[in-house]
Amino acid sequence: MSFMRKMFISLLGISLIVPLTALNMGLAADEIVEVWITTPDQQKLLQKESNIQFSTNSGPAGITINVDETIEYQEIDGFGASVTGSSAYLLNQSLNPSQRNQILNDLFGNDGIGLSFLRQPIGASDFNLSSYSYNDMPPGQTDPNLFNFSIQQDEVNIIPILQQITGINTDLKILGTPWSPPGWMKDSDSLHGGSLKLEHYQALADYFVKFIEAYEAKGLPIYAITVQNEPYHNTTSYPSMYMEPLEQRNFIKNNLGPTFQNQNIDTKIIGFDHNWKYVDYPLELLNDADAKQYMAGTAFHCYEDPTDPGLQSVVYNAHPDKGVWFTECTGGTWAEDFGGNLQWELSNLFIGTTRNWAKSVTLWNLALDQNNGPINGGCGTCRGVITINDQSGDITKNVEYYVLGHFSKFVKPGAKRIESNQTEIENVAFKNPDGSKVLIALNTASDQRTFKVNWGSQSFNYNLPGGAAVTFKWSGEQTGGGDPQPINAYEQVEAENYSSMIGVQTEPTSDIGGGLNVGWIDDGDYIAFKDIDFGVGDGATAMEARVASESQGGSFEIRLDSSTGTLVGTMDINNTGGWQTWVTNTTSISGVTGIHDVYFVFKGGLDEGIGNLNWFKFTKDVIVPPDPSLIDAFSQIEAEEYTTMDGVQTESTSDVGGGLNVGWIDDGDYIAFKEVDFGNGDGAAGFEARVASESDGGSVELRLGSITGQLIGTLDVSNTGGWQSWVTSSISVEDTAGVHDLYLIFKGGSSIGNLNWFTFTESFTPTPINIKIEAEDYTTMNGVQTESTSDVGGGLNVGWIDGGDSLSYSNIDFQTGVTSVDVRVASESEGGVIELRVDQIDGPVIGTVSFTNTGGWQNWETKTTSIQSTSGIHDVYLLFIGDSDLGNVNWIEFKE
Repeated sequence: MSFMRKMFISLLGISLIVPLTALNMGLAADEIVEVWITTPDQQKLLQKESNIQFSTNSGPAGITINVDETIEYQEIDGFGASVTGSSAYLLNQSLNPSQRNQILNDLFGNDGIGLSFLRQPIGASDFNLSSYSYNDMPPGQTDPNLFNFSIQQDEVNIIPILQQITGINTDLKILGTPWSPPGWMKDSDSLHGGSLKLEHYQALADYFVKFIEAYEAKGLPIYAITVQNEPYHNTTSYPSMYMEPLEQRNFIKNNLGPTFQNQNIDTKIIGFDHNWKYVDYPLELLNDADAKQYMAGTAFHCYEDPTDPGLQSVVYNAHPDKGVWFTECTGGTWAEDFGGNLQWELSNLFIGTTRNWAKSVTLWNLALDQNNGPINGGCGTCRGVITINDQSGDITKNVEYYVLGHFSKFVKPGAKRIESNQTEIENVAFKNPDGSKVLIALNTASDQRTFKVNWGSQSFNYNLPGGAAVTFKWSGEQTGGGDPQPINAYEQVEAENYSSMIGVQTEPTSDIGGGLNVGWIDDGDYIAFKDIDFGVGDGATAMEARVASESQGGSFEIRLDSSTGTLVGTMDINNTGGWQTWVTNTTSISGVTGIHDVYFVFKGGLDEGIGNLNWFKFTKDVIVPPDPSLIDAFSQIEAEEYTTMDGVQTESTSDVGGGLNVGWIDDGDYIAFKEVDFGNGDGAAGFEARVASESDGGSVELRLGSITGQLIGTLDVSNTGGWQSWVTSSISVEDTAGVHDLYLIFKGGSSIGNLNWFTFTESFTPTPINIKIEAEDYTTMNGVQTESTSDVGGGLNVGWIDGGDSLSYSNIDFQTGVTSVDVRVASESEGGVIELRVDQIDGPVIGTVSFTNTGGWQNWETKTTSIQSTSGIHDVYLLFIGDSDLGNVNWIEFKE
């Protein structure tokens, strides 16, 4: 499951919610704004506050959200969850008619939160009373003509509940998703796992048609289907099917698409339906024109790292003519802090997904019981949008109810997302079909923030407590074009506060000050800033920009008033050593005066991306260009650009950026660089180098002036697993300033390693050694199996472990040494012991980890123990000691 951040919210940080009435009341108060708020202490749960009003724009503010309804993005289908078999059972069997009518109206009615989109399993999922499809056959028998097709099992609970829901909300859309086709269609002859047989591709296409027609006959039209739930997830625990991208696109273009077309089925076909992590899958589907012609788009889930809704935009930008849907995520007992869940879910699943083109957001189970069930072999710790006590009938509205409500109650089907800029107050805005506007804002800080909302020539100010969420809704027509207050060119401008953009995305930055940076930048993308005020007189003569890149980089043109307007300067972006390794670059520009819209038009990048931009500001300072005869110590210096050398050779590198590296390095060889400029003041304090080795390695001495000159530092080179397996190593160096010839002298045996580039840094912070290994990424194993995990981060764990079973992991680099280990374990038995051995299964024991009953096979605990200090590269073996059914292992992390 997805990682749920937990935030401690001090009660002192939950101050009174006070609209700044004095600031809101201008000379001509205009549109009324409704305000609905949820606070992390649960004192206010989607509570309506007193209305506030727009007034004539009151001038500049620190945090400003500019809403522009004239710029529209994707159309919204709706927000909701899934009436799984378990949800339907609880709603239909555990509630009396009055209770059921009340909660369904709370969920789907206009006086409730108005859910408008359901993702319905086609057949059983892991949340049902049992496993079934609509065409099950005895083992060994098939039914390719689907003579035995029947939705009878759905008619017990699911269909009656859906019919009642559609009576409450007539705008409801239903998306159908199979966890598994009938078992006889697969090579496993089982609902639980396996792959679709080629001879049954057409039978599955016909199966979809029969499902759509059967539901239509019950008054339940199917708006769209996805081809397969989580096609990379294959388990024997509950209904599932493994489906490679090639299989899915062949099925769509050869069977499903033509069948829908021939039978006049207008239900949309949506591909993929799995985690953001596997972004290449939807791209492979859509890159096939024959499959793409039948597809409405692709769908995404939140589980597994990276939990990054920005990956949806990677797919959208490649295929902007196709839609994006976000179709599943769940909360659970692994994250029970209301405030932390409120913030994470709104930020990632709702604001994040819709800002990255999602047309819908659906969570997982609409309802589960007090034991997080009933389950059918799946997650035993997942949480429903509501909880229904199957004994008492009591109903609890969970955090997901209020998260959904901030969107679904106000943003109606057919709404369009409209322009709003990213700020430290996360936000997204919409325009409903009736013309009303909706702005949802989230304060991710722990303390109160004041911000201004601009809408045309009007604005209001608002105080939002730390960790709180607010929805604003208003009507009327926008007049004017946004904030009339110009931006001071000579103050730092955050890149994410652009007025408009093409192609880029925002993401969290690790740079000083935090916040967001603009990234995912490719050739031809741009960002624009409206009304930059350069003043009068001489105007601006230079610009500073905070940039980072792990590619060959590129540049951005600085243009006035349009993306093809007057070119006043160009800022280079070079490889800085990482996407979050930040440097401040400076460039001269033509003297610019007056007020202009400023466009940064990005050039270069090839297929690697150009870099990231955090902030910029203009200056009136005269820029003295660097002496071209000197090498900037703080730039990335390519190793092959040495002035002199002895013994080495150059060769092509497979490292990021390509080009050449220095190799064939033996003891006593060196490379030298003439006149390296370390600057004035404190100079350099750190050194980073990109190295690779397949040998025992060696070291590099850094000397000034000559091969026997002052030693300022020594970098160790260890075996990285291959001559082209590159790592960035760093050390501290003696503070070095001024201009010096620099010698890199290699020490060790023959064939020490390869060097691609190096750079000096103004500071040095040692990086602690943390080596985390996912248990399922073993090299070899004996006796164990993998299965889905409900632990934080989702994915798989290793289970079914008995005494004598083992796992091995090859070429684990302990670097300069580790002394402890964390192991993530769960057990419902008496547990056991894990011996950690190196180099072979009967090799030296460096430590043991004991674990006992944790309360369940998916109740996870982290066990920490000291181990014998171990350095260098080793194969690692986990040998399990005990009886049968010892427990499960999710990951192992070695530490200093």
